[in-house]
Amino acid sequence: MKRHSLLALAVVTAVGALFTGCSEDSSSTTPSVNSIEALPAATGPVVSSRAEKIKPLSRAKLLSTWNSAWNSAKSGPACQAGEMIMRMLSDASQPDKILCYVGAMEAGGLFTASYDGNDKFYKLTNMGGFRSGARDQGDMTIKFNIASTGGAISDFKMWMCLSSRKGRADAQTEYVSASISNGVATVTSVGTHSGNDGGNGNSYSGSQRTLATGAFNSAGSWTSKTITNTGVFSGIFSGAPSEHKQQLTLTQGVDHFVLNGYFNGNYGSILQSGALYAKVAGENLSNLTTTALGEGSAKFLLTFDSNTFGSTKSWNDSQEPLNLAESGTYYQLVNEQTLPEQSDINTPAFVGAEVWNCNTAGTTVTEINMQQAMTTISNQMQACNAKYGFENNNPAGCSNANFNRK
Repeated sequence: MKRHSLLALAVVTAVGALFTGCSEDSSSTTPSVNSIEALPAATGPVVSSRAEKIKPLSRAKLLSTWNSAWNSAKSGPACQAGEMIMRMLSDASQPDKILCYVGAMEAGGLFTASYDGNDKFYKLTNMGGFRSGARDQGDMTIKFNIASTGGAISDFKMWMCLSSRKGRADAQTEYVSASISNGVATVTSVGTHSGNDGGNGNSYSGSQRTLATGAFNSAGSWTSKTITNTGVFSGIFSGAPSEHKQQLTLTQGVDHFVLNGYFNGNYGSILQSGALYAKVAGENLSNLTTTALGEGSAKFLLTFDSNTFGSTKSWNDSQEPLNLAESGTYYQLVNEQTLPEQSDINTPAFVGAEVWNCNTAGTTVTEINMQQAMTTISNQMQACNAKYGFENNNPAGCSNANFNRK
């Protein structure tokens, strides 16, 4: 089920080249962040203070192609772990993409951000292509509050409201914040979304909350990072009413992911639920479009319709199940873990300071014509989409893979 940021959709026509990455400095001193585009990216890579030799993965599978080619020769737990990692990173990439867009607009001179801790208001108009087939595109209203310490950005907050059509009232759709303090970075994203896929009868709605936090060094790189995600999604897919809820934690290392969490829901009349702890090798983690997963182990308890099964399994770089699960590199660590218990997953919502009523009365609102803006910052927007345009959320078909072989 697709999760799109609304600002991303506003400029989704721009696709292209690679955005800048981060250097590897081992210092834990808070970096000097002097522009919006230099703020922490929730999906950024984790670097090490040591010169580690990372094992190459000979046949790792790209997350961007994860939903294809699953059959009985492939490991079911590998498929399930990868799909959950894919969904988490897709959600986490949305604030990254928004910050990248805003940074491109700042660098392109479309607005001059004041890092004084005061609210600033903008309205984006003429967002052609936001809603396919609609002639009366709605406008987007954005509130920024950016604070600095010693001349460097220390806290960024953004609230976003959208009117679905011109003349209709705005409704809040997004909240994004990023902060850096004492060598610790935190990125928060809360969003609601709804829409349809290409006029084929599919529709979706939902909300999610994602939090990325960890140590951030003086070079502007994560040296540790944990992402938590709560998501509730529902819709009609291929004529089947469906719902998916998830509560997940993802710890990212230099060359691996550790996933822990649970999910439940239904696809039509088929009920699905599961809890899982997995460690999976990864490579090329500096860019979502190049991120690939290899060998791993997973402890799981899954239910597909009326069939419940669980165990600890291992697989190789090709996602093929190992005949002897205990021979997996991560087996012992994973098998010692206790799986989380299923509990109610509440629908994420804006709370406290995250809430904005979209009111700009009595304020100065700067208007930005997005059609004109794209002539100025098209390349920068293309770079943002190339790095953070990761929206591969279609089901991977894990029920077709092998859950029984050791």
